[in-house]
Amino acid sequence: MTPREQYQAEMNILAAVLDADADKRNEIIGMRCRLDSALAARIRLLVQAHTESASLWSASPSGRLMGVSEGDVLCGRFQLQRRLGEGGMGEVWSALDKDLEELIAVKFIHPELAIQGAAIQRFKQELQLARKIGHPNVCRVYELFEDNQSGGKRWFLTMELLEGRTLSERLRTEGPLRHDEGIEILRQILAGLGAAHQLSIVHRDLKPSNVMLVEEKNRIRAVVMDFGLAKRSPLGSMAAAQGNPSVFGTPAYMAPEQIAGEYATPATDLYAFSLTG
Repeated sequence: MTPREQYQAEMNILAAVLDADADKRNEIIGMRCRLDSALAARIRLLVQAHTESASLWSASPSGRLMGVSEGDVLCGRFQLQRRLGEGGMGEVWSALDKDLEELIAVKFIHPELAIQGAAIQRFKQELQLARKIGHPNVCRVYELFEDNQSGGKRWFLTMELLEGRTLSERLRTEGPLRHDEGIEILRQILAGLGAAHQLSIVHRDLKPSNVMLVEEKNRIRAVVMDFGLAKRSPLGSMAAAQGNPSVFGTPAYMAPEQIAGEYATPATDLYAFSLTG
């Protein structure tokens, strides 16, 4: 079996597992992988990565994950305005920065992640890299805060407020993009990725739901989101990767080296880019 055929076979197994109910997945992995324990382990990692890669901007009816509501003020500075969505990392709200008198986005970190000291440290380290990307096609990230004034301890990130819809929402509701429209959006996505790659930052979870389309005057600005903010999309150095590589991302957009648990490079993002468009 060629590497390409092996890759496609693994994707077929993964698709069958993901189509099954959660309580049946281990049984299907055992049946499809038979005696190949290494393959079974890779499939389980991919299933885990898929589970953890839900878009932060997807709608959710609960709205009570963080126990906050409109009008609450965090750290004596950020007044919550409107809940935008909820995902694997936590809730996302628009907020008024009362010090700067500007609207921003507040992205809460899920309580289960916030209690992990190592997780918070990783967020801080990745935030330092993400803040270096100053480009109109990359969502700006500002700071990590800890709030103790609103009925409990909460960690949250402040970031650029993007008003629009994701590329996945656009494709789902209106179908394929016009040729000229698609070329312009893809050009902007590449520009954002290029700015990150120049700083040795690899996204590792590029997909349509991580691209926001923002209407500005007579044009659409495509903005790549989630650079290193969650563990489903960690940042890595092209020059000197440290530690053991892990499987992160969304399986449908993963390059073969990601599935194999190898280090990501700019080519990893370009692979996902070719599927995103």
